Amino acid sequence: MTSPSRVVSFCVFIGGILILANTTTFAQNSNPWPTSGAVGIGTSSPSSNVLLHTWFADEKVHHRLALSTTSYVDFRLKADSEFRINSYDGTTNHAPFIIGPSPGSNLLVLKSGKVGVGLSSPSTLLHLNATNADADLTIAAATAGYAATAIFKSAAQHFNVKIRSDNFFAIEDITASPDRTPFVIEPNAGDHLLYLKAGKVGIGTTAPAGVLDVSGEFYTDTGGNSIVLREQNTGDEGGQLQFDGAGANRYFQFDNFQGNFRFISQDASGASEKMRILNDGTIGIATTAPDPNYKLSVNGKIRAKEVIVETNWPDFVFADDYRLSSLAEVERFIKEHKHLPDIPSQQQVAGQGVNLGEMQAKLLQKIEELTLHMIELQKENRTLQKRLDELEAKEGEKLK
Repeated sequence: MTSPSRVVSFCVFIGGILILANTTTFAQNSNPWPTSGAVGIGTSSPSSNVLLHTWFADEKVHHRLALSTTSYVDFRLKADSEFRINSYDGTTNHAPFIIGPSPGSNLLVLKSGKVGVGLSSPSTLLHLNATNADADLTIAAATAGYAATAIFKSAAQHFNVKIRSDNFFAIEDITASPDRTPFVIEPNAGDHLLYLKAGKVGIGTTAPAGVLDVSGEFYTDTGGNSIVLREQNTGDEGGQLQFDGAGANRYFQFDNFQGNFRFISQDASGASEKMRILNDGTIGIATTAPDPNYKLSVNGKIRAKEVIVETNWPDFVFADDYRLSSLAEVERFIKEHKHLPDIPSQQQVAGQGVNLGEMQAKLLQKIEELTLHMIELQKENRTLQKRLDELEAKEGEKLK
């Protein structure tokens, strides 16, 4: 049943049309109810059942739907062909929908369903075109939840792009089961999270020096951090490469310490340095202070199947001008020093160690000297044997 107020409003609306139709310059003919059924306001030849025709300097066809004395919706068509829908809530006038007169700034909806903003011929379902000054696209929401979700969907694939109000950004693959999120930017991610330049990828840097340049720590296998590449600048320490694992013996690490290359491992007793290579090429194994006078310092035993030492060799012993010490001289030296000439003493070896190459040469020198002494002794023995043979021959003659 129609309420009395609606009946009154309808009568007032019809009455207004009749008054305008009879008073306007372009009023319909004197018959307010023509047999054609067409009513014109502002024109004497309406082309539709109801036609409002105005061309005032600025305004406008203006229709208002009043919801109350302080709340209404306006439909306006201005003389410059601008069309807008306004709403008024009692305090503020809103214009949520405007179509401008310029083809480059209008909103266009084609019968094919394509929507264009800022252009007259959209080529996709939603086509946006703007000058540099107005090219921003802003999607905003309340302070909680996702500000925007873009869904890219086909028969076989389904991706979501999510932006949350706390600066969380994610690309989600919901084709798989369960859903996967291969790309995420968390809040406070910092500047230059991912930077592409001239075929190079920079993470944390805008000037990648190689195909992949990571400024910061790099982890693989988040379950156990099996490989960790850490950028560390804490005074003496530089970058680190760490191979991590589970259990007490859980990692092995290479790092830069004061410009030196260190090898560190951890066992049940804790982490300790196993080897160090100094920046001058000196190597220390099981020691943090390799002797700078030697290229290799080992704090422990060494076992090898073969060791090749390149050093001078004592062939000079066989030279004609070599002075061979007599056995009597050697005897006196041994009685006085308790070791062979040119051989280090026990105290020297305990304090300074032994040069293997030099010691091998010294031992060979002593063998060569002993060989010369044996040759001389053999000569003396032959001489003595000859004299003995001669004496025995003479004694034999006497006995005859």
